[in-house]
Amino acid sequence: MSGITEIFTSLIDRLVTPRLDPLALYPARVVAQGEVIGTVDVKPDDPRWGEGLAQVPILHGIPGVTVKVKRGARVLLGFAQGDVKKPFVSLWEPGSLEALTIEAETKVIVLAPSVVFGDEENAAPVATLGCVVECLMPPQVPVAGTLNGAPFAGLMTITDPILGVIDSAVSKTKAS
Repeated sequence: MSGITEIFTSLIDRLVTPRLDPLALYPARVVAQGEVIGTVDVKPDDPRWGEGLAQVPILHGIPGVTVKVKRGARVLLGFAQGDVKKPFVSLWEPGSLEALTIEAETKVIVLAPSVVFGDEENAAPVATLGCVVECLMPPQVPVAGTLNGAPFAGLMTITDPILGVIDSAVSKTKAS
């Protein structure tokens, strides 16, 4: 008797419960960054999706971009060509991003208050054209020349930092 009740309940649910539209976008929450690079595990808000989907590809709309997203980040879940076997996530809510990597063949322009080139742990500040910089000199510098027409040679002791201005730069890296 229990089997008939389950079949009847399932049939009623199919007739009464709205169907999932594979062409729609569904709000979801990121459960974890996927084990495969460029994927996330998500739990859609709509309970009809069950426990969620794993290793869903992230579509950025920009080639060469990879991201690390926060657990709990909000995103929209969609399906390529309306096929539920081809899920993707896109269109993130603000505050979802932990890290962003951009790989480009020619040039990248970034407008941000803080920019790190390369490995953040080993990155150093960048000085730009026109910046005043402190020049490191050895404590004693050999000097030679003439003084009042007489030749001389000796060691000059440097006691204070020497300041300079950057007047040329590598043309491939620019900052402002």
